[in-house]
Amino acid sequence: MTPPGINRVRIGLSTLFVASFLVAGTPASAQTTLRWKFQEGETLHYIVEEKNNTKTLTNGNEIKYTSDQVMEYSWKVKKVFADGSARVAQKRERVRMKVVAPFTNFEYDSAKEPAKTDKKDEQANPQEEAAKQSFREMIGVEIDLTMNPLGEVTDVDLPESLLKKLRETARQSGAEEEFSEDKIKESFKHNVIVLPKNPVAEGAAWTGAEELPAPDGKLKHERTYTFKGTTKKNGKTFDLIELATKITFVPDANASGKFKVRSAKLSGNFHFDNEKGRLVESEQTNIVELEVEENNNKAEQTIQTTTLFSLKPVAGE
Repeated sequence: MTPPGINRVRIGLSTLFVASFLVAGTPASAQTTLRWKFQEGETLHYIVEEKNNTKTLTNGNEIKYTSDQVMEYSWKVKKVFADGSARVAQKRERVRMKVVAPFTNFEYDSAKEPAKTDKKDEQANPQEEAAKQSFREMIGVEIDLTMNPLGEVTDVDLPESLLKKLRETARQSGAEEEFSEDKIKESFKHNVIVLPKNPVAEGAAWTGAEELPAPDGKLKHERTYTFKGTTKKNGKTFDLIELATKITFVPDANASGKFKVRSAKLSGNFHFDNEKGRLVESEQTNIVELEVEENNNKAEQTIQTTTLFSLKPVAGE
């Protein structure tokens, strides 16, 4: 799970997944009941690859920013309850990152330095050091949560040491409200796909909605998931789910009007292994066009983020 970072707008726009309910049905024949399944003592390993391309046009000049992140996570199933829910410990094991920007270019790999260190690189660009330090603080931190067979997440337990660090990051960036403990916990509830309660047939759809904080207002996400039936990939059969999202910016009553979302679209697909009850792969693309005004300067910004979420194969499977 990706924790809150330095860029609040990107975090708000790229938060993925949402609780859902069935809104469109099909005949009872050939229906599939989609469910997460957990085995006590099992550990799953996921890789999240995120590619970001940002273009900012201001005063006739174009500024480009690109970043590639590869994050490795472990999901350890500590306990399975009678209703199929499970207590799961999620932990970020490794981070690799490459940034190309006007004033800083750097690469980082947490595996090539001690995972937990307070040592700062005095030669590093402040932006670079802040990014590295943020990653260092999350490596090896175990976050416990409860997840039911639909994929709904409850009872998120954040270590006090992590909360302390996140509060400090929020204070320094002026985002205390957006990175409050409640909002941090809430963000963990939208990082996996939540499945429909009822059986679905090919073509059936379900929707969900959430609101996320943003400068001068909030972002309303309205998602539509469509079950596309089964598909084959790498010689294996999976259930395919497609996603289309409408994103609307809702300004606060006292908004300054200096931040506007011109357009925003999130689309993607999910490959779900219903036999084993786990997400195998998902790919999502988020494209956002913004207008920002600061110190009497106006800027137009386009952010494109592609995120690939994949399960590392287990030996012998």
